[in-house]
Amino acid sequence: KNIPTYGGGYCFADVTNQTFAADVCAAKQYGLVIGHPTGKFRPQDKILFIEAAAIMARAEGVQVPFDPIWYNPYVALLSEWGVYPRYSIFETITYADAQVIINAAQNGDDFEDPETENDDELEE
Repeated sequence: KNIPTYGGGYCFADVTNQTFAADVCAAKQYGLVIGHPTGKFRPQDKILFIEAAAIMARAEGVQVPFDPIWYNPYVALLSEWGVYPRYSIFETITYADAQVIINAAQNGDDFEDPETENDDELEE
């Protein structure tokens, strides 16, 4: 989705006037990122699969049900979209992983696993 950039920084204790500050603050303003309970965003940290799942669901406007384990509904949503972590939901994602997640989110329910999309032809 096209999200306009926020006017400035200073939306988290550790997001001030860095080059990425306006983008992070726009993501916060639109509810895509929440940050940590400490009031920090921790921009130097790598993003985990579960965090990327939550960001993409929020970016697509998908409402997930409450779960006491916050990430369960997001991981379930990505699995519906055909996206699974390579090893663990707690692993960091690569740029290529992010592209797969973004493509699946943009396709939503239309996502088809390339390994199974021609199954009809195999059953003849």
